[in-house]
Amino acid sequence: MKVGENIFYKLKKHYTVVYIMGAITIIAIVSSAYFSYQTYLYSRNHIYAIDSKGQMLPLTLLDGKKDRMKQVMANADLFVNYAYDIDAFNYKEKKERLSWLLDNQVIRIFKDKENQGYYNQLLQYNIVQHAKVLPETMQWTEDNGTYTLRFISQIQIINTGEKQVYNIQVKLRMIDVSINYPYNPYGLLIVDYVEEQKQLIQDKEQLKKLEEQ
Repeated sequence: MKVGENIFYKLKKHYTVVYIMGAITIIAIVSSAYFSYQTYLYSRNHIYAIDSKGQMLPLTLLDGKKDRMKQVMANADLFVNYAYDIDAFNYKEKKERLSWLLDNQVIRIFKDKENQGYYNQLLQYNIVQHAKVLPETMQWTEDNGTYTLRFISQIQIINTGEKQVYNIQVKLRMIDVSINYPYNPYGLLIVDYVEEQKQLIQDKEQLKKLEEQ
């Protein structure tokens, strides 16, 4: 500092610079925090993919719960296909695939069915079973990652040209697990399975409509 310069003026000038730098720093921190928060909110509703040029592309997500319930219903369709839509040629493969969707308790239920001749009758009488979920009967609830479904599975049993059609009221309970593709493609494990009701369809008009479908 040169002789004769006002020391207080110099100090005041330096303090002003410090205050300005401090204000700029605070604004930068607040702006950064706000940007981070906005990015977090945006990321909750979007995911990113990388294209062939290495650029990130935002993809809007479907509503998580709605999308998950579609997967739950698709898993129910998969269960019905493996458990009921069987014949003498595919039952072994489908039995193996079915086991990947079930916990040990439900596996024991199907072991009991097997011991009672569920699969043997396919071989003995050359039975073919076709099965489908009637989507209009689907009811579901969700509670903390546990999904309970009730629906009617329609089973058509063909035995040497003769057909019988049953409606089976099924109850399933599923929980979230890790995806294991292709064995468990939706990451859902069936932990409870009950055939609540089984009804033989005998109405001729109804059977005729089924034949026409």
